Amino acid sequence: MARAKLLPELRYSVVYETAYPFELGIVQKISMPPNCGVALSTELLSGSPGSGPLQPPTPQLFAIYHLPVQKMKAEYENHYLTDHDIANFARQSFGKLADNFTPDQNHKLIQFLARGMQSGDWDTLITEMLSLNLSSHSQEDAEVHARDLATYLRKIPEHWVPFGHPQITLRMQSPIPIRVQCFKHKIGFVESEESRRYISTTPEYFVPGFFRAKAANAKQGSGDVHPRSQAWKDAYIAQCNDSISLYEEAIADGVCPEQARFILPQGCEVNWVWTGSLYAYANFYNQRSNSHAQKEIQDLAKEVNKIIAPLFPVAWAALTKGVY
Repeated sequence: MARAKLLPELRYSVVYETAYPFELGIVQKISMPPNCGVALSTELLSGSPGSGPLQPPTPQLFAIYHLPVQKMKAEYENHYLTDHDIANFARQSFGKLADNFTPDQNHKLIQFLARGMQSGDWDTLITEMLSLNLSSHSQEDAEVHARDLATYLRKIPEHWVPFGHPQITLRMQSPIPIRVQCFKHKIGFVESEESRRYISTTPEYFVPGFFRAKAANAKQGSGDVHPRSQAWKDAYIAQCNDSISLYEEAIADGVCPEQARFILPQGCEVNWVWTGSLYAYANFYNQRSNSHAQKEIQDLAKEVNKIIAPLFPVAWAALTKGVY
């Protein structure tokens, strides 16, 4: 298979020379042979603005593109223990069992562990913070601000050990840079990742909804939609297609997968199995759902939240939402 050559008139398509003698008709999309990782598309072959209809290709040429992925994902694999077990292990210090207490008492214990202080001390902290803000805010705004600040300060619990017992395993998929950010969370996590040293299947690649402009403050990472977002998105898709095609050409020519993978773009999706403690996942979510985090990993953190929240409703709400 020859290397891809981009036609300017085809915004999302790449032309290949191939041994498959397909003739293009009027269909929107035709599936290619299984596991080839590409699809035949004619949706733009009717012409482009101002250019008139395109001429049908010869039987040896047709437009194809590697299948993109529009979003990352987190999928549930399994988990170990419950909110009840967290309370049970916390009561071990006094040689007691959670079964000897009411559900409400156990829930309050979990909230205490996450809060890191007695409820009375927490209320005192809120009152003190309110007194500092009344001069510049209304009573209602000051209370909201004080509670938000207190929650932020107390998100990392002092009594974290009981939250380290529960384990959750997820199957994750994201582009390479987002996977790198996930793997920066080391404490409480282990991961098993697919390796392109051993596999040579056609990779999928991530396509963002739009490209963002550079932020005025470099620490913010990005700003609003770039004025030429669509043009950069088209160029990105074309480049991903070209790089993946060159990768497949290298594999077909006998280049070892562990070196051929150097060709692949950063936007390629990677898959891994991620096991971590409830405490570790809460720390991940608190940091990566923050508005200062990259938007893509914010989206992934939200997917993680959707999975874990119903598994540990009391503990997760206390650790991540400040529900005390």
